[in-house]
Amino acid sequence: MKDSEFKVDQIPATNLRFAAAVATFGMILRDSEYKGNANYDLVMKLATQGQGEDQEGYRGEFMRLVEKSRNLMIKK
Repeated sequence: MKDSEFKVDQIPATNLRFAAAVATFGMILRDSEYKGNANYDLVMKLATQGQGEDQEGYRGEFMRLVEKSRNLMIKK
């Protein structure tokens, strides 16, 4: 594939966004000093953009887990 044929909306970009969502979620859970301004909204935005086809439902399950975690943190 030539560089001129590369498109941003191809599968690698989707996978990268989802991987970023998972990594960000981990940093939030650990209250990492490297999380910066990351929050649950950012995780959900990245996960939604990176959901792709999700044939086995793992990405959707991750998103439900993030929502449950957000709800637990709100109740604190």
